[in-house]
Amino acid sequence: RLDARTRRRQRLQAFQAQIRANEIALEGVEQEARVGSRTVLDVLDAEQELLDAKVNLVRAQRDEIVSGFQLAAAMGRLTAQNLKLPVEVYDPTLYYNRTRERWIGTDTGDEEKQAGR
Repeated sequence: RLDARTRRRQRLQAFQAQIRANEIALEGVEQEARVGSRTVLDVLDAEQELLDAKVNLVRAQRDEIVSGFQLAAAMGRLTAQNLKLPVEVYDPTLYYNRTRERWIGTDTGDEEKQAGR
């Protein structure tokens, strides 16, 4: 039995192979249309099949990326620090120490003025 990651990668490879096959098929249909063996509708059908294959590949690539982020989130690694984002990291201990003496709705801001902030 294959794991999910292997199945996703095989799915990507299958879509890439499908695109290559549809590109070859489209080229053949276009050449046949030039000599009169195929209609414009046949060429449009081949183009649509190629487009569908490309859309399927992009969707599969998107699914691969989303699953990676879902795994990172489940492991608790989808944080600003782990992603090295250029933002100020929230420190709950610091916030607690700054606000532990305050009553709800009674903050006048005097504490920060007295501290020279």
